[in-house]
Amino acid sequence: MTSLEIAELTGKNHFDLMRAIRKMEPAWEKTCGRNFALTSRTIVQPNGGTCEG
Repeated sequence: MTSLEIAELTGKNHFDLMRAIRKMEPAWEKTCGRNFALTSRTIVQPNGGTCEG
C-alpha cells in the first residue's frame, strides 16, 4: 500500500502523512534495524500517458 493510498483511505493530507512517517522513521530503524526502502510505481493517466509515483 502506498502513502498516497493511506492518505486517501484515512482522509489525511499526503504532505502531513509523509511528515508523520518521517518523524516515526528513527523509531522504526531502532526496532527493525532498517528504514523503509524507496519504491515507485507507474501511474496511468486519463490521457493515456504515464508518470512515476
